[in-house]
Amino acid sequence: MKKIGVLMILMLVVIVFCGKKNEIDKILPSGGKKAAQSKQLIQQNLNSYNKNIKIYNRILELDKELLYYFEDTGTEETFKKPVQEMTVNIPLNQALIDRIKEVSKSPKPTELDKKAGEMIPVLEEMLPVITEMNNYYGGKLYQKDNYKKAQELHSKMIKITEKYNVIANKYEETFQANARDVRENKMQDFVKNKEFTDYNQFIFIRNSEDFVKEISRQNLDASNFTEGNIKEFKVLQEKVNKSLDVFRKTLKNGKQLKKEGFEKEDFDPFITKASAFKRTMDEFVKKMEKKEKASHSASSDSYFAQSEEGTPENILKSYNELIAERNKILEKKASKKS
Repeated sequence: MKKIGVLMILMLVVIVFCGKKNEIDKILPSGGKKAAQSKQLIQQNLNSYNKNIKIYNRILELDKELLYYFEDTGTEETFKKPVQEMTVNIPLNQALIDRIKEVSKSPKPTELDKKAGEMIPVLEEMLPVITEMNNYYGGKLYQKDNYKKAQELHSKMIKITEKYNVIANKYEETFQANARDVRENKMQDFVKNKEFTDYNQFIFIRNSEDFVKEISRQNLDASNFTEGNIKEFKVLQEKVNKSLDVFRKTLKNGKQLKKEGFEKEDFDPFITKASAFKRTMDEFVKKMEKKEKASHSASSDSYFAQSEEGTPENILKSYNELIAERNKILEKKASKKS
């Protein structure tokens, strides 16, 4: 495969509380029309976030698999035969489209809900083509027709993906803005409730996210990351490492953990992933300092770059795994309360 662009960001944003009224009340002072409107807006944003989180993550998975497909086949009109057997498994199905339709028809749709709805036409256009592609490559039918059908499918995908990218990017940007608002409100809630374990974990996650975003802002991937601005990364690296140290110390306070409904063991898998993120981040900065390039395979192929410690792709993969563990902790905590 050949790399066809900058690193694609796949941030699986943290699932937060379900938005009970008394929790919203703790964030803002009561009284007055403005305060009431603010509470209503927070509640609407929170509800919209919770409805869209799984859609957002599925769209990011779709983005990733489309990237892999075009790395194999090229982005030109003429299909480029791959040098090795192709595997195509692009995750789009009717269930996802139906879920988006349900969200977009909310009684009081937010801007995020509306942006989700705008994806429906292009996803419905894309679905039969992707279904045929998955079957074609899954059944290795290209071996029978020497990729004749592949050219037809490729031409369709080029045109549809151009439209999809514009609409999906708008949805992703709107979701990320909504998620930032929800997260900041939740962090205020942590402070008011003296939930220091959750708060310090969120600070570490936010700092880690900022590091990943800086990679995206500088348009870096395994082929060019040693050319990036290392000063920016050193500042962010220090923040990540300091916040991880603070969080580790928090986990030593058994009394505080119990107060928040946790056991120390609940965080063991998360700490493992956090250590892995720190390790690949530190390696990234070290390679930038030494101008030590990634291996040839990682520089030319996103798939291999994900597995090589210290590459932007590996940092992204490690970050996603970190967030997945955070979500598991929240789900476990929620199940204890129910």
